[in-house]
Amino acid sequence: MVMRKEENSIILEPGDLLYRYDLGEKLDAEWLTDYSSPEYISPKYGRKNTIGAFFYFNDRTVAIQTLAQAIYNQRELGNIYDCGTITQCEVLNEIFLLDLSTGLYRCSNIISVLCDLGIDVINEQFFNYQKELPHSVLKDATINLFSNNKQIAQDAANEIDKFFLNRINLLGQSLTDFGNGKPFRDMLISMHYEGYVFWENPVSDTYCLFNPNKVSSPIHEVLTIESDEKLQELIEGIERRAKQGK
Repeated sequence: MVMRKEENSIILEPGDLLYRYDLGEKLDAEWLTDYSSPEYISPKYGRKNTIGAFFYFNDRTVAIQTLAQAIYNQRELGNIYDCGTITQCEVLNEIFLLDLSTGLYRCSNIISVLCDLGIDVINEQFFNYQKELPHSVLKDATINLFSNNKQIAQDAANEIDKFFLNRINLLGQSLTDFGNGKPFRDMLISMHYEGYVFWENPVSDTYCLFNPNKVSSPIHEVLTIESDEKLQELIEGIERRAKQGK
């Protein structure tokens, strides 16, 4: 990747390659905003990616590893997939993204950066779907996060971290989950961001693009479990670790 970093921003540059995975095969030849992965449909809340955003890794191996985990997860639910698809595209023009990854190791760090930038996600519009609570319950904690009293600020940070289960990847994903997506996207677009970046894997951040107009058409590669030894090994490794953990 030849992307560059600026304050609170990551700029993808022409020639950068992005990768994503999908369960199954027979994907469309162009990017579609109404596409939904079968693993991201909630019986209660519906389509997770309601805004039709596009999520990528910058590492092909990470995409394959994540595909293996997705196939395993679906097996556990009784849904059998014998193949998956790795899709590659190339960045054609600069893409300006909000950086919610670099140097941010706690959920409270992310909330602090968003507040500093005037991006308000602590209100009734944003919802924690794991806890089924609005972000507004953190209103006082968010105010206290900026207290000059170190103990008050630390307690507030701990409360925010706990609300998001101490998982920065969960917070990063959830900003565009279900009903959160539109208000978050609208705020970022008003600030001239074309998406955002968040931590999800030690090898590759996750890149969320609101529009695919600055990347090439998708190039799909179908991987079948029967013929792809690497995919087989990854799934078998996940199965072994799951059994050891029981």
